[in-house]
Formats: sequence, structure tokens, C-alpha cells
Amino acid sequence: MERFRRNKGPLLLPVLCLAAALLIYLVVNSLWGAASVARQLSLGQQYLTDMNYNAAILAFNNAIRTDPVSKEAHIGLAKAYAGTGEYQFAGQMLEDLNQGPVPDEEISDTLIDIYTDAGEWERVIRLIRELIDSTDRDEYYDLLQQVLAAYFDQPHSYGVGTDQRLVLKNGQVLSAGSNSLGQLGVALAAAPEQPEAQPLADAGFNGTAARVWCAGRTSLALDEAGNLWAAGENRWGQMGLAYADGTTRTGWTCLTDTGDVAAAAGTTGHLLVLRTDGSLWQSGSETGGQLEPVSRFATVIQLESSGETVWLLSADGGLYTSNAGDPYTWTRVAEDVLRFGLGPDGGAVWLASDGGIGSNRYSVEQPEDWTALESGRMQPDFAVRQLAQSESGLLLTDAAGTLYLAAGGQCAPVSTASPVETLYRQGEGVVLELRTGEVQYWADGDTAPAPLA
Repeated sequence: MERFRRNKGPLLLPVLCLAAALLIYLVVNSLWGAASVARQLSLGQQYLTDMNYNAAILAFNNAIRTDPVSKEAHIGLAKAYAGTGEYQFAGQMLEDLNQGPVPDEEISDTLIDIYTDAGEWERVIRLIRELIDSTDRDEYYDLLQQVLAAYFDQPHSYGVGTDQRLVLKNGQVLSAGSNSLGQLGVALAAAPEQPEAQPLADAGFNGTAARVWCAGRTSLALDEAGNLWAAGENRWGQMGLAYADGTTRTGWTCLTDTGDVAAAAGTTGHLLVLRTDGSLWQSGSETGGQLEPVSRFATVIQLESSGETVWLLSADGGLYTSNAGDPYTWTRVAEDVLRFGLGPDGGAVWLASDGGIGSNRYSVEQPEDWTALESGRMQPDFAVRQLAQSESGLLLTDAAGTLYLAAGGQCAPVSTASPVETLYRQGEGVVLELRTGEVQYWADGDTAPAPLA
């Protein structure tokens, strides 16, 4: 025992020396690594400033290899990829880091910048809405208002109702069809034998109109100041004037004078109004003829109707529908949706956040270059901006406004006079609003679009 005690010191000495050396190595390596990361981050930021994005990508990747959890490095890398135009890759990189119960403000702000540059406004709105829910800060409410105002500023020059249609040309509202309830906006005349064949004529709308829609036999026009006007049927109080009127009306009546209407839609006896702050309002028999807010949805970013079916998209990605049989009941059809388009017979197609295409009614044979996702959706080989379904196939546009038709296992570009600004379904076809201001119509059964007559 005494011998062991005498030898204990010499035995421990090598162990202590080894531990000290290891500790020194770890400290030096840590300091060197931290310095290396700081150096690479500094280089990356300088390359970003110089718009040398490939060099920035190399620098930030070097920093991540040394420190895989560096938030600054991942944010810088995403900005660099966005600088090269790889918006989807850059966005997905940061989305993967932003999966916590509370969004990281710095990451979310960077994502907002990336998606704004990419024109992916639906993702921008969702991110801002999440920041509002987590911070309740005024700056995000203000930012949401600004983004929504820009997002809603899209043309809508054609509306089809039960037996009437409206066309907007250079701010003038034209109408055609039946005028049985004053839905053409002008004084009643003898009913024509074939109202659907009547040519377009001045609808008697005073002032300059910005958009038009129809809801049943109620015609709707938005003036350039953002106020909503209506002509035609009000027997269920759907105009929101606090009374129902079964008599035939002549002329246009102002429904809102607040200058904040973004869109309108509806079915027979039921009107829906989307305001520029994303709030949804409705009027009809169950609201006592009053225009009242729909409290179920905090922020709505898309509202469309066709025939007797209405669809809407909330900022959280929920896709909902209702119909004339029960217009005050909403059914959630899909989640994680960025944008939707309508199709024949009241169905819908939509773009999900994973880039895949979904539908509740239509099927498209997968084109060869598209990818089958685990979700069961199909992902096109280009970034889709807008979509709608026709009897000819699935119509899509990309960020450049190129129009594509997916049908029969093929997806091919379709020639248009200029890039497509927006597309939506009305009546028995799809409306194409071009960036030059021209409006075309792809009627069901046709093989190509034609100028709207």
C-alpha cells in the first residue's frame, strides 16, 4: 500500500499532461475556428455588397462547415443564392431553419425580402401574418397593409352572372344579356328573344371603373377610388343596403364609400366583399341586408366565384368553399395553399407551398418533366405563379408571364400576344389579362385563346 502511494504521483503526471495538452488544443482550435468563421462571414458580407454572389456562396459555405449552426452564415448563404436568382432554393434553406413554434424575426425578415424579389406575394403575406401573431407589432401591421394593397392591384375585366356578362374596356363598363332585373345597369327594354346573343353595350356606369364582377343577377363594378357599385337584383338584401327590394332596379347603386374594396364575389342572394386590409364582409338574408364582417377569417388573400360556388384562400394557407345552397357555411378543402384557380362545374385547382399542384375534382396526366411528390401532388419543372382549369387542360403561368397548357401527359408553352398578367375562370372559359392591357378568352373546347369579344 505504501509503495502504491509513493508511485501514485508519477503515474498521474502523464495523464495530467495529456489532459492539459488536450485542453490547450481544444481552446486553441475553438479560438481558431471562431476566428475562421468570423473571417469567412466578413468575406461573405463583403462579397454580397460587391454583388459577387458566387464568391459569397463559397465564403458562407466555408463558415457553415466550421460552424454548422451559424444563423448569420445561413442567412448570408440564402441571400447569396437569391442574388443568383435561385429564390426557391434560398427560401427553402431558411424555411427549414424557421420551423420553431415562434418564428425567428431575422430569418423571417430575410425570407420576406427574398420572396418579395421573387414576386411570391402569397408567401410574403403568410410570413408577415405569422410575425403579427407572434409579436403584435405595429410595423408588421403596416407592412401587411402595404403588401396587400400591391397584391390586390390586379385587373379583373370580365364578369359572368346568371344571364348577364360585364366587360371593362378603358374604364368603361359594357354589358350584355338579360336585363330582367336591371342587371345590365341601364333602363329596362323589351326582352330580346336571345339575350345571350346580344352585343355588348354601354352599361350606364358613371365615372371610371377599375374592375367588374357578377354574383347571380347582381352586377358589380369597382370605381377607381375603390368604392363598390351594384346593379340588378337585391331581393335578399345582398347589396348590403339594410333592406331587400323585390322590384326591378334601374341604374347603379353605391354600396361602399370607404375606398377600400379589393374584390367582390358571390352567388344568387349572397354578396362577399374583400377589403384591402384582408378582411372579408358579406350581406344577404342572414345578415338582415347589412354588410357585416366574416369573423372566421383574419386575413383573406384571394376570393373568386363562378356560377353558384365561391372559393377563398386565407393567409394561413387554408382553402375554403361554399355554395348557393348554404352560402354561410364554409368547408375547408385543403391546407398549405399559396394560390388557387377555378375550373368547370365549381371545382378548383391549387398551388401548394411545396410547389405541387392539387385539385378536388380534376386529374391531369403527369407530364414527363414533372415530379411526383410524396404528398401525391405533381410539381411542374418551373415555378408556377397562377393557374386555372379548362376543359382543354390545366392552364398555368410562370413568373415571366408565359402561358402553359398541361394536357395528355404533355406541358407546352402557349403563344400569347404579350406576357400574362393574371388569369381566372369566368363562365365557360378562362380569362387571360395580358400585360399590354389586352384581354383574351380561352373558351372550353377551344384549342387556343382569342380576343375577348
